[in-house]
Amino acid sequence: MTPILAIQDLHCRFDTPSGPLHAVRGVSLTVNPGETIGLVGESGSGKTTLAKSIVGLVTPTAGRILLDGQDLATASRAARFAARRAVQFVFQDPFASLNPRRRVAQLIREPLDVHRIGTSSERDARVAWLMDRVGLRPEWGSRLPHEFSGGQRQRIGIARALALNPRLIVCDEPVSALDVSIQAQVINLLADLQRELGIAYLVISHDLALVETFAHRIAVMYLGQIVEHGPAAEIWRRPRHPFTSALIDAVPVPDPAIARVKRPILEGDPPSPLGTPPGCAFAPRCGQATARCTAEAPALRIVAADHAAACHLVE
Repeated sequence: MTPILAIQDLHCRFDTPSGPLHAVRGVSLTVNPGETIGLVGESGSGKTTLAKSIVGLVTPTAGRILLDGQDLATASRAARFAARRAVQFVFQDPFASLNPRRRVAQLIREPLDVHRIGTSSERDARVAWLMDRVGLRPEWGSRLPHEFSGGQRQRIGIARALALNPRLIVCDEPVSALDVSIQAQVINLLADLQRELGIAYLVISHDLALVETFAHRIAVMYLGQIVEHGPAAEIWRRPRHPFTSALIDAVPVPDPAIARVKRPILEGDPPSPLGTPPGCAFAPRCGQATARCTAEAPALRIVAADHAAACHLVE
């Protein structure tokens, strides 16, 4: 199976007054048709920078991004413009991502206008269908974004992302700004759309428990690097990297008796991306770190079937 998206040894560096900031360091990842990949990590781990580089909002320093086997960096301007139809973005803040001065129908129709798809009446019909498909009444198209709830605004963002029939949607924390009950509704909507339309998702999140419920594979990111990658159920059941274990331990447990026997929550902050320490970047926060961990950076390697981890301790 040819992946829709293949990221190969991607680097994103930003020059700052304090020195170069390495937001993404050597990330490789694939997304197959109809698949959901969960990209999980702490704030500042480089998840959003990676997502923005995929859709062209950030220019990588090195590495390749292949869409259906075509390198977007070396593609023509026309090819890159066409690629935008295949890959769409759903933003974290559903209100900030919508122009407050434009009607909802205009916001959803805008991609169709930019790419000149169909006649005016066909575009209007497409907008009405999209609104109905995401659970919004088509007659609400004349309203402004502030007239909708947070969950409804995120549905507007999803409808806009669907307008061009994309093959891949990159979702950056798509439910983190929503109430828990609304989160479930949006996740169920995304799952229904995937079954119906065959869309692939790359879902960026800090919540490993939430991603595990609907992702096929999970990649765990720490300080710009992927430190563990594998099937979602396997990652949750048997994590191989201490950082992944810490993320699982941080998941709230409703039973106080169970909560008391859980391991201590991870403490401390990750090192600054302006000057990462030698060896494993997680070693300063890892209670199991050895002298080898502080001196030698572990490579991401297969530790079980389709399960990879970058940790010396798995040996």
